[in-house]
Amino acid sequence: MFIADAHCDTLYALTVGKKSPQELQVTAQALEAGQVGLQTYALFCGGEKDPGTPFSRAQAMLEAVPQLGVPLLRGKLPQEKPQNPHGVLSIEGAEVLEGSLDRLEYFAAQGVKMIALTWNYENQVGYPALSGSRRGLKPFGRELVARMGQLGLICDVSHLNDQGIEDVLALSALPTAASHSNLREVANVPRNLPRALAQEIIRGGGYIGLNFYSAFLAQGRPATLSDLLAHLDGLLELGGEKAVGFGSDFDGIDAWPQGLEGPACLPALADLIARQGYAGEVVAGVAGENLWRLYRRAQGD
Repeated sequence: MFIADAHCDTLYALTVGKKSPQELQVTAQALEAGQVGLQTYALFCGGEKDPGTPFSRAQAMLEAVPQLGVPLLRGKLPQEKPQNPHGVLSIEGAEVLEGSLDRLEYFAAQGVKMIALTWNYENQVGYPALSGSRRGLKPFGRELVARMGQLGLICDVSHLNDQGIEDVLALSALPTAASHSNLREVANVPRNLPRALAQEIIRGGGYIGLNFYSAFLAQGRPATLSDLLAHLDGLLELGGEKAVGFGSDFDGIDAWPQGLEGPACLPALADLIARQGYAGEVVAGVAGENLWRLYRRAQGD
């Protein structure tokens, strides 16, 4: 079975976080053990107290790519899915662009395929979910969404506020992704998607990656695999058979359900989903086919 993951913070953990390879959740060996054919590595903009600028931190992460031990697919994805672990790049937090579309062109040339428009801070693009703001995208954000569509770059609305998500859905020429977000009606936290917006993403042929962070799966207690299944069930009830997948957030979270300690656990998770009675094509879609389809569609295939 082809397995893919839409988000991890491994490059940030290596560079800004100064973690050793032995401390990481996402390693080449763990991906191999988990039969992961495609791992999305985020160039995470970082926090306000991190050293350097968001752009300089992203450059340091690009320089650290060889440490991953996984080949990157920087150009157009091939027709055939990779059988061994490969990676693609995304951006988490458009602060790395520093308000410049020229920077967007630079990152596109580096092989970035998806950009989360905000992290947890207001930026030149818009407002994060945690801000509680009801304002939508700023003028640069609207300009950015239009240019991303021309370049085949996917807008990732994880971390973006609800009005910003509505704007992206209205403006983007490509399907919209929420690379690592869950369903708000199951766990009522701002980072999760309200039912209506999740349904719009699904209807538009987009992607929603289940986030494994315990606090986004359950409220006030440690999450279990049953909680993750509750989010999956809710999204599939909205018609998400071809839109839902994994968005682990590995190397960016500090709590997860027992049995989801790293990529090596993903085949067992797929088996667990299959045991819920879902058809084989639904399980295959969640495991990785849906994310692969999104990336291929964004490049015009």
